[in-house]
Amino acid sequence: MKKHIFEIVLAVLVLVLSGCATRQVVHIQTTPISKQDKVKIVDERTSAYEASFMFGTNNVYSCHYGISEIKNGALDPDRMVVLHSYLDSKVLNDNKPHAVVVTRFDIYWNRHLFMEGGTLGVVGESISASGLIIGCKGDKEGEYYRAEVPGPNYSPIVIYLNSVIDGRKYVVRTVYPVLEDSNTKSKWAESMTGAIDKTFATLGDLVAQSR
Repeated sequence: MKKHIFEIVLAVLVLVLSGCATRQVVHIQTTPISKQDKVKIVDERTSAYEASFMFGTNNVYSCHYGISEIKNGALDPDRMVVLHSYLDSKVLNDNKPHAVVVTRFDIYWNRHLFMEGGTLGVVGESISASGLIIGCKGDKEGEYYRAEVPGPNYSPIVIYLNSVIDGRKYVVRTVYPVLEDSNTKSKWAESMTGAIDKTFATLGDLVAQSR
């Protein structure tokens, strides 16, 4: 009997969490890539590790709890097209040939604290020299330092963008706080756009500093 009740509760929980995770495709405004474009982008990304249900985002006992990966197809145009447009119009716009190799462009939404009710649980947080970490320490799969967001009612979008531009390596990680309230869903496109803009601006600054 107890096992049957547990299975029902688990099934309902999965459905609720799946519904909460549903988000609309975000349309990103981009500058059309010119026909004279000389920026050649090579996509060398590999698929990110995805934990199973028992050890993943829906398991309250996992450090991955509440952390979801924003899959390819969540942006329109595709994130690689958006990146190409940005580099072509904002960074590598000197009309000279440029070679870009992208090795990582992963986006995560870390809702761990929100799904725990804004309180610090016994799982999913760890202490490092830099402070409290929300997520799996060292995994680079959406974890963040508590000090990187304004408070426990913020669920940040964490983006990793690794690339090699004209032979020089650039590693970017950004954290964009998203306020969890009644407007979170309606402002999702705005939040995602802000997170993407922050990542690209960081990359642009790094490229400018290296020249």
